[in-house]
Amino acid sequence: VEAGGEFTTDGDTQPSVSGQTASLVSPGILGNKEYAVTFSNKRTIALPEIELVKIDQDDNTKKLNGAEFELHKDSATGDLVTVDGNGNEISIVAGNKENSDGPDGWYNIGLLPAGTYYLVETVEPTGYVLDETPVIITVTKGTDNYSVTATKNGTGVISGPIDGVYTITVSNDRATKYVKVFKYETGTNPEKALQGAQFTLTGPEGTSINYIELTTNADGYLVFSDSKTYVELPVNNAAYTLTETKAPDGYNMITEVVNFTVSANGVSGTGSGYSVVSGTETINETEATVYTVKVQNSAGVELPHTGGSGTLPYTLSGLALIIASAL
Repeated sequence: VEAGGEFTTDGDTQPSVSGQTASLVSPGILGNKEYAVTFSNKRTIALPEIELVKIDQDDNTKKLNGAEFELHKDSATGDLVTVDGNGNEISIVAGNKENSDGPDGWYNIGLLPAGTYYLVETVEPTGYVLDETPVIITVTKGTDNYSVTATKNGTGVISGPIDGVYTITVSNDRATKYVKVFKYETGTNPEKALQGAQFTLTGPEGTSINYIELTTNADGYLVFSDSKTYVELPVNNAAYTLTETKAPDGYNMITEVVNFTVSANGVSGTGSGYSVVSGTETINETEATVYTVKVQNSAGVELPHTGGSGTLPYTLSGLALIIASAL
């Protein structure tokens, strides 16, 4: 028997197993009889290959490099998986899909046998927030092939297979948010932009956010450093305070401060005379979500401030009229 192996027989019963068929003549052992002997070959099913692509949360065309990952078995703190199903070392680093040296945010995970895996981000891409939510990968062996699912927070994040390759797509949020301040007249539609309002912007205690006497331009937007009409504020779940120090000419100055919070979920804040809206704009040649704090002003004559000229101009005007009538 060329393939080797062993079998037993009583000399009168034909031995058989499933698989391929061969002829065997063994005089003296099997009574000089001819038997058909069958052998089985174990079918090999190719392991699924899995890769990952990192994208910007606001711009899915922007691929992100610089992230680092660990692959764990059965839980986010389970045994670290260091080799794939073919014995190759697992090194999840950024590289081009066709060329491992390319910088376009593709990460190869490897060929994974059946089991449950947790993909954990350990280092975030530069300028982005660490994504602490693991991707749960489940590889199931079927009769003819393997199937793969991947979820994050219960939502599917995998596509394929294409040519035997599954692709997981996950995003990272920016470490800062783009914020604008827009000044407009109360009750106008479309909103009438107001120029000349001045504000100070301060951040939470212990931060370096402290802008003084910023002024709105002709389009109603507050101008920050380098003539930019936006500011990047860190995602730190903390409150920022916007205080109007001068109203536009012919308008009443608001009496309340404007408070808003910057978090990983965006910028939020609402109160008397102000609100926060979001939209997509091009910043540094990239589509990005921009949050605009909209602050109203009502038209009218601003009342005199304590410590200012007060009623003196009105008093002098009255004296002038009295003197003129006496002449």
